[in-house]
Amino acid sequence: MNGKTRRAGADAMSRGQSIALEPLYEHGQHVLPIYAAGDRVAVSSASVEDVKKRGGVRLRPALGRYDKKRRAAERPQAYGWIKAIYPEAIEFTAMRQELEGMPMIQAAIGLMVGGLGALGGGGAMTWPFIFSIDGLGYQAFFFLGGLLMAAFSLFFLLYMVGTPVRMLWGGPRDLPVIFDRAHRKVYVMQREVAPGLWGLLKPWPVKACAYDWDLVQAEHHTEVAPNPGTGARRIHRLAFTVRRSAEDPTLIGHFQVALGLALTEPMVAPLWEHIRRFMEERGPHLPHPSEPLDERRDDRPSWWQAAGRTGPFGPRYGWWWKEHPGITLFYHLIALSGLSIATVLYTKWQDPAVAIFLLAPYIPLSINWGQATGVWLVAHTSREYEWPQAVRQAIGEPVRKGAGW
Repeated sequence: MNGKTRRAGADAMSRGQSIALEPLYEHGQHVLPIYAAGDRVAVSSASVEDVKKRGGVRLRPALGRYDKKRRAAERPQAYGWIKAIYPEAIEFTAMRQELEGMPMIQAAIGLMVGGLGALGGGGAMTWPFIFSIDGLGYQAFFFLGGLLMAAFSLFFLLYMVGTPVRMLWGGPRDLPVIFDRAHRKVYVMQREVAPGLWGLLKPWPVKACAYDWDLVQAEHHTEVAPNPGTGARRIHRLAFTVRRSAEDPTLIGHFQVALGLALTEPMVAPLWEHIRRFMEERGPHLPHPSEPLDERRDDRPSWWQAAGRTGPFGPRYGWWWKEHPGITLFYHLIALSGLSIATVLYTKWQDPAVAIFLLAPYIPLSINWGQATGVWLVAHTSREYEWPQAVRQAIGEPVRKGAGW
């Protein structure tokens, strides 16, 4: 992104206007950086049904592939992820407003793990001197070991906290996907994220690409991700890989529909089935005529207001007890149990080590306030991008759009 484009983006963000994405990269004109380094060919050729018959063995890069000519589910679903419908196209949002702050949970995990590691490393460095442990060898061992531990923990903290902040601060409000059956095209807004710690300092440009539907392969992806409440959870995604041509299977891009954090395994196939029927069988724009489109509030809440939207520890404490008593009770049980154990043990033994139980209230607070920080960042700093002129001409004016879009 050049200096002129950056200035235009800053001006548009301050005025609340959209930034026009130009040009539109046609199929094969742009290769995602992770594929540009070499020829990366998809290695999974099994269907989802074949994988399940073999006991659900996970294939790489996907659990399995879907067939465009074969039904994957009896009841197609969109789960409210469609934001706009056009005469011959449907547009999916990439991020529901209530989930915008989810990436900041990673920051909360990084702050906890990295912070504890850094404190532990600092303690190991000073341990021999505080307790007067003799011997240069012991002192050097603890000092160097603690120094390495503290340095690694700080780098881990910077990466885990810096990545979601970099992702949300000044990032795109949405990265939608349009399925155009009239021209058998898929239009994708993509943000190219530079990997690694140093990648946080590099540009993350947003580009619009047009892919040929016949060269797009739908896949069911799954991975295990950390979760502050349960330790880990399995995430399922409806992902799409893009091959260079009918003769060349080399991958040039990929994208996904809906957010993996919001999907469970049984939800992936019905979501794909709606897209498949729309594109292959001229199915309806919505699985059910009465299904609402994705909506969002166009406001800029304060951080404290955002905290009330993402959990009970904010200005809507009573509302959360009334509307979501289960999750509110669960948060309080975790927090109060940790505080109670820490208080009892410290009163009995006067040992500062019992402070480890204070991590229990940190978990619900980090989920609530971490998401709130993400919602606040998106509301106040995000940019809205507009499809290139070529896309708007191809799909025409929207028939319906969700409120706030």
